[in-house]
Amino acid sequence: MKPIKHILKTHSGSLLAFVVFALGVVAVRALLRDVDIHAVLNQLSAIPRATLIVAMGATFLSYTVLVGYDWSALRYIGKSAPPIVLGFGSFTAYALGNTVGLAVLSGGAVRHRFYQGLGLDARDIAVVSTICAISFGTGVTLVGLAALAYHPAALSAVINLSPAVVRTLSVLLLIALVAILAWGSVRGRATGRYRIRLPRPAELLAQLGFSVGDIALAGLALYVLLPADSSLPYSTFIAVFSAAAVAGVISHVPGGIGVFDSVIIAGVAQSTDQVPGVAAAVLAYRAIYYLLPFVVALVILSLSGPLLRHSDTARRSARLLPLLSLFDDMKPALLLGLSALVFLTGAALLLNGILPIPADVMEEILPLINTNLFEVSNVIMGVVGGALIVLSNGLRRRIRGAFWIVFGMMLFGISTLAYQRVDIDLLVFMVFAVTLLWLSRSEFYRSSKLTTNILSAEWLLLVGGLVLSAFLLIHFAHDDTAYNHERWWQFAADQQLSRSLRLYGTGLFTALFVLLVLALRPARSAPVRTAPFDRAQVAKIIDQQDDADACFVFTGDKYVLMSENEDAFIMYAPRGRSLIALGDPIGNAAAFQGLINQFIDLGDLHNYRPCFYQVGPDMLTRYIDLGFSLSKLGEEAVVPLETLSLEGAPRKRLRQTFSRATRDGLTFEIRLPPHSTEVLDALAVISAEWLSTRNAREKSFSLGRFDREYLQRFPIATVTHEDRILAFANLFQTATRVRATIDLMRHRNDSPPGTMEFLFLSLMLELKAQGYQEFSLGLAPLIGLASSRNKRLWDHLGLAIARFGGHFYNFEGLRAFKEKFSPQWRPHYLATWGGVDPVLVAADVNALVSGGLGGALFKSTQASATTSNHRLTEPPPAADASKAG
Repeated sequence: MKPIKHILKTHSGSLLAFVVFALGVVAVRALLRDVDIHAVLNQLSAIPRATLIVAMGATFLSYTVLVGYDWSALRYIGKSAPPIVLGFGSFTAYALGNTVGLAVLSGGAVRHRFYQGLGLDARDIAVVSTICAISFGTGVTLVGLAALAYHPAALSAVINLSPAVVRTLSVLLLIALVAILAWGSVRGRATGRYRIRLPRPAELLAQLGFSVGDIALAGLALYVLLPADSSLPYSTFIAVFSAAAVAGVISHVPGGIGVFDSVIIAGVAQSTDQVPGVAAAVLAYRAIYYLLPFVVALVILSLSGPLLRHSDTARRSARLLPLLSLFDDMKPALLLGLSALVFLTGAALLLNGILPIPADVMEEILPLINTNLFEVSNVIMGVVGGALIVLSNGLRRRIRGAFWIVFGMMLFGISTLAYQRVDIDLLVFMVFAVTLLWLSRSEFYRSSKLTTNILSAEWLLLVGGLVLSAFLLIHFAHDDTAYNHERWWQFAADQQLSRSLRLYGTGLFTALFVLLVLALRPARSAPVRTAPFDRAQVAKIIDQQDDADACFVFTGDKYVLMSENEDAFIMYAPRGRSLIALGDPIGNAAAFQGLINQFIDLGDLHNYRPCFYQVGPDMLTRYIDLGFSLSKLGEEAVVPLETLSLEGAPRKRLRQTFSRATRDGLTFEIRLPPHSTEVLDALAVISAEWLSTRNAREKSFSLGRFDREYLQRFPIATVTHEDRILAFANLFQTATRVRATIDLMRHRNDSPPGTMEFLFLSLMLELKAQGYQEFSLGLAPLIGLASSRNKRLWDHLGLAIARFGGHFYNFEGLRAFKEKFSPQWRPHYLATWGGVDPVLVAADVNALVSGGLGGALFKSTQASATTSNHRLTEPPPAADASKAG
């Protein structure tokens, strides 16, 4: 039950959208139960060309008004953009978002890339998205309520309330909404996670004006397409349209497919005779308001790349260059759009093949083609359609192999359509689609397999929705034909149902077969190749910030991803299928968001799972905003040095330990580099003895190892007795003197009890005297997991390891030892991207830190089974602890 519960919790939004979509298309099928499909197709072909042009004009004006959302939202946060950049960029984002996302309310990947291209940070993007959402939601509600107040019977076919009640409720809600907006705007009330204040009255009116204009024009684009026998006034229609728009957005179904359509048909068609005309109008509206802008946006993005690379005029143009640069930042949106275009092409091949071919068309083409070849070509359409549906997912991930297979399949489909001579419009559409793919071919550069994330829940639900739609279309198109099993094998010009069944079955079989083949093929990650980093520049960046753990970059086992301005970096290493960054980005905080996006792209390029290991609490919201999931690793012990003292009753045991060590002749010293050969030789003996006694070997990544060149970079704290070094630890610090910590911490077996506590106390007191503010004792792994009320699988696993692994690794003892120094406990997390299971990533992290599978199986005194932490990760031996007082 737990895996099912986890799936439901993780993918609840997608599952709910699928259920709502299924209910919507079933409702549409029910509304069309007494309608012949030929009546719908005839109504569609009978729409006058002038009407189509008017609908296109209304669509153009609606998308123009949509730019006002972004203009007013940017003005609200004090930002601006050149008109040409804002206009084309906003249109492109809305055109793609309306089809593949959730339009204004989504704040999803398409619009996120657009806002990011305008230079907005995570908070600005959240504010702008919220302002746009408030504007749209408020505007569509105002329009709908006003229309219902004027014509309360508009939704009588949808809601079972008397017109008088509807009018009263609409007026009351309208007054309440206006009053709330006016009060919040005048008083400047804040709302939302980022405490966004409502705009001033003038700005609020402008935003509401854009919203009302958008709804009115979008509704007009559909209204003019309604059949001539529809006597519904525009004021009544706009109430139905507003309700349908709200229902479509709330459903979270892309484009509101099924939900929007069912509300429109139910609310607008006043009799059964009007249903075919209304259904045809909805189909035409889908093509004009959604598909046409979507295709135009893809053309703009596809042409921007070649222009930016090959046109000197474009690169020199002060107006075009910012726009082309914005489109270059939106390239991931282009990939999403091309993936959707290929998916739609495959769906069109399947759905179009299911529709019965008109008798007059069949009579015209049969003398020109062979009947058997025609039936075979129809089966080929099913194969091509099913393959395109599956392979479209590979385009989104820039896979070169997916591009060439899709390109070849589409050419094959084009040649087959040309032979059939039936669907010329679909043939033209496919030629156009394959041209866009060719223009964007340079974007598909990954050489990885097609297996990664091929079975994601969201994508499978999308395919499931298409399968359901195709099944209902067969039922609708051939409702008057009796079914029997022999129809699958009947080849004749008049066997329309047989042809549809074969195409549907072939497409479904092809999709399932390709899915199975891809799912069973193992994928390998490509090796990461990068040039050695500039150690001097990295050292300069480290010295200008507070995080002393940044010094782990010098262990020699990491790569460095540098920001564009070389003022920040991420240190990382690949292992297994994971690309693992150690800690948060280092350096200039303004560069962090772009740097994290670069890291995600790097993982995507080489087919790795990007993750951040041991991230602190300061940047959690930024990781969440960028799509990461957080899993708690434990808590870091940080000692505030300003309050550190050996005075007072609570410090009695530490004071006794310190005094006893002093009486025993132990002395403390911080040795600055360069270190002499004699000192390093002595430390090497201590290190070898320490490793041998614990049956351990050197670790890596989040742990330093004994390496003479590595230790020469850092001060080394030592404890000596009569000139004999007993213990040592290398010191991490930065020029800001905010925080310090240690890496290696090793001592001789014959060291007196309390030696390491003496080293820590002496070091912290010395750092306090030098003006440092904090000292980190490192992580206590698997601590704090029990505090969560709603535990995930990760938390249960961590608690089980802490409970049963305590016989081998003293987790609680480690925390108790660190607690002696009265630290502040700060949580640390593993940040995994894209819904990846953290347990899989943790296995790669453990192997990376332990030096491979063999190292992971050895007992390590510096790394736990799940966190592999650096610095002090286990308490001193029991003898030390018992004698410390």
